[in-house]
Amino acid sequence: MTSQETLTYRELFKYMDGFLISKALFTACELGVFDLLQEMNAPLSANEISQKLNTSRHGIQRLLNIFESMQLLMSEKKNDTVCYQISQMAKKFLTKNSKENIVPWIKFYAQTVYACAHYSVPAVREGKQQTGKIFGELNSEFFDAMYSSTEQTTLYLEFLNCAWNIFGNDVVTAFDLSSFKNICDIGGGSGALATKIISVYPESRVTIFDLPKMIQGAKQCNLHVKDPRIYFQEGDFFQDPIPSADLYILARVIHVLPKEKCTELLRKVYEACNPGGAVLLVECILKESIDALLVNLLNFIMFLISKGGEYTEEEMTVLLENAGFQDVEIKITGTYFDVIIGRKAFK
Repeated sequence: MTSQETLTYRELFKYMDGFLISKALFTACELGVFDLLQEMNAPLSANEISQKLNTSRHGIQRLLNIFESMQLLMSEKKNDTVCYQISQMAKKFLTKNSKENIVPWIKFYAQTVYACAHYSVPAVREGKQQTGKIFGELNSEFFDAMYSSTEQTTLYLEFLNCAWNIFGNDVVTAFDLSSFKNICDIGGGSGALATKIISVYPESRVTIFDLPKMIQGAKQCNLHVKDPRIYFQEGDFFQDPIPSADLYILARVIHVLPKEKCTELLRKVYEACNPGGAVLLVECILKESIDALLVNLLNFIMFLISKGGEYTEEEMTVLLENAGFQDVEIKITGTYFDVIIGRKAFK
């Protein structure tokens, strides 16, 4: 076996075991391993950690070994006892008090995405989403599934809030949006992305236009934004009139819908858009490069849980132009989400 074959062999097994890393992260976050180490602000032994978290010692030890290998924890010996302390990376992303924590993201994947991934073989064979097998046939559509219970609603909204809290600033600054004062966030849910908009563009006002169950769900979970510059309007994208605005934002909406519904919605947005206005799409662009793995995995996830998927730059441009928008620009941000803008000409 050559060195190159060995590298490929090791990488293959690393990819295969990737879901175990995710599960280990979810387990540690759920138990509070990282929160405990941050709060104590001092190295602790496996025995001390297990006692404080009321877990088995050998179970905690195996988790700690994983995170030390990932450099999320650091170890040192004290009187022949190995003690662990949290890394800066873990403090930033894996403790609940951090503004940049991704714990809700991890939790959503562990409880929703991986549950659907269990049915990946029938999904590929049948060529359709599998949410109905998890949430029941009455909740087979993506948004019905996400709002099938108070617990699932909270899980989903916290996941979205997490995404926009981390990447929202990159999204709203990818293009200069300062000329758009009247903004409509279609599918804006709790208003997490809208808060980023008004923080960067304080003279703007944002209308969150979303399904009643989305807005009511956010309010029931006490996750909705309370700001006089952000207004919530209930409605159905396809059945009700879309509020007029200078700029429309569709963040991770297009990738959930089948293509014909994307075209229908974008045409409706174009008709409602004020002359000289624009639409801003936030999606993950399919790429032909070494960075393609992440977006291809996301594309597969959307196949499992919805009737949508990700698009290439060319496909996204055609989608917007077919709806009437012009001068389409795409910004590959280099972070998790890419940003696309299409403009409506002055008449």
